[in-house]
Amino acid sequence: MKNALTNSLIKFQMKLIRRGPWKAFIKQTCDPQSTQLKFLRILLAQNKITRYGKEHCFSEVKNYDQFRSRVPINQFEELRPYIEQPETPTETGLTEERPALYMQTSGTTDQPKNIPLTRFAIEKLKQSQALFAYAHHLGIRDIFKGKLFTISGSSIEGKLDNGLPYGSMSGMISDCMPFLLKTKFLIPPAMARVADYPLKYLLFAAMGLKERDVTWLVSANPSTFLKLIEVMESHFEALIKLLDTGDMSGLPEGFGEFSARQFKASPNRVQELKTLSRKTGFGFSRIWPNLKAVTTWTGGSCGLLTPKLRNLLARETTITELGYIASEFRGSLIVDTTDNACVPAFNENFFEFIEPDRWDSGSKETRTLNQVEVGKQYYVIATTASGLYRYFINDIIEVTGHFNQTPTIRFIQKGKGITNLTGEKLTEFQVVKAMQSIMSQNLVDDCFFLLLGDAHPLQYRLFIEAPQDNALSARFDKAVSELNLEFSAKQESGRLHPTKVFFLAPGCGETYKQHFLARGQREAQFKTVRLQYLSDCDFDFQPYIISSA
Repeated sequence: MKNALTNSLIKFQMKLIRRGPWKAFIKQTCDPQSTQLKFLRILLAQNKITRYGKEHCFSEVKNYDQFRSRVPINQFEELRPYIEQPETPTETGLTEERPALYMQTSGTTDQPKNIPLTRFAIEKLKQSQALFAYAHHLGIRDIFKGKLFTISGSSIEGKLDNGLPYGSMSGMISDCMPFLLKTKFLIPPAMARVADYPLKYLLFAAMGLKERDVTWLVSANPSTFLKLIEVMESHFEALIKLLDTGDMSGLPEGFGEFSARQFKASPNRVQELKTLSRKTGFGFSRIWPNLKAVTTWTGGSCGLLTPKLRNLLARETTITELGYIASEFRGSLIVDTTDNACVPAFNENFFEFIEPDRWDSGSKETRTLNQVEVGKQYYVIATTASGLYRYFINDIIEVTGHFNQTPTIRFIQKGKGITNLTGEKLTEFQVVKAMQSIMSQNLVDDCFFLLLGDAHPLQYRLFIEAPQDNALSARFDKAVSELNLEFSAKQESGRLHPTKVFFLAPGCGETYKQHFLARGQREAQFKTVRLQYLSDCDFDFQPYIISSA
């Protein structure tokens, strides 16, 4: 009875969204640049008396050309002083409205990035989440009928020295879903906040097995789903015992923090689960026969995992794109689940774009949303509701088509010097600094090395011209984990495998260099890119490998 009432209320809410926000948004897609320029005018007017606004004469900016000429393209380190410098009662750094909280992620240095988020930006996220929900309601019948299994970080993870909370963007976006949909979330907030990753996945597995009627599965990275199914299968007997009798023996002590009643499944569900045969495979289609859709990232390196995820689903279950989302801002929003068409989130950020070859050659000549071309790739530069002005995020997108007059985009990859297999966003700076830390302890001599990210399996390969050391992998992962919060978290949860080390014969580094010089690179300009994807490296290390560990 309660579920039927909730479903009726959700249908009514979707009608309200269709008649209001959705109808207005669709109209905006017919002329997105007008919305962009209006957003920019409002943002500059709101923040003209901030320290950054005064320094860049926001009060004198009347159009986009003036904005572009007065405000430089920034990376986080250029904006960090405005974020971290103490604010006075009369002056703030980036936005007149003081941050409500911060989104924390690993930085390109050894300091984490604390991204400010204002109430204005949070309201924008709530609006876009309503549109996101309606797009799925419109395209996938009965998607909200059952439980919604959403796996995300926590919107509040701790407090900074200034007393304000920090958390993850995935958790914040989940919190910004329409209230009625949040009442159908399968995972309770206390369980989502568990910090121990192995325990958290076991808890999620127990709750997932308990509930038969899951209709929507949502998480940013497809590796999360693959890990979930692995945990379900490897702990199946202990989890079934828990669901049947409440017996927690054989499970971690952390289960005791939750009531056994919370995991109690119906006798019919327990019997159904007992009939699942490991020989024929688990598969989400067998665990949740009513599953309508799985929403996750399908672009970039995550797309390599989509076929494996597809094999776990029924043919009629849809895989939809979560959208281009970063800790700094929401980059895109799905508008059509049939072909996963996503448009830039043009009503909550002001976007500029620049072709990778132009950027790499030193050009700062940007294009606006109405100037990009289908089939071309661009770096993204965003001005956000929280005051990241002309922020270069080192992300490359491709324009795939149009929805009305708005370009549709998909995420392609991070730019040079950053890899992202499963959400860790590892930077070349962090890799080099980790190796420097190891070398400073006289554990490894200064030598040639290269780290390659391998999507199959989710693992980094360290190629190094050094004597064999079976402990190097663990030392390297520890050093990187101290610099990168997400790398550590992904390894702790098992989503990212330990680094595999390949020891190379002397002279390999010089041969590697000559390989590129022979292709036309100038020796004076040659620089080894220490961090790459395996798929992007065409040098054959195999003849030089002495051993591996």
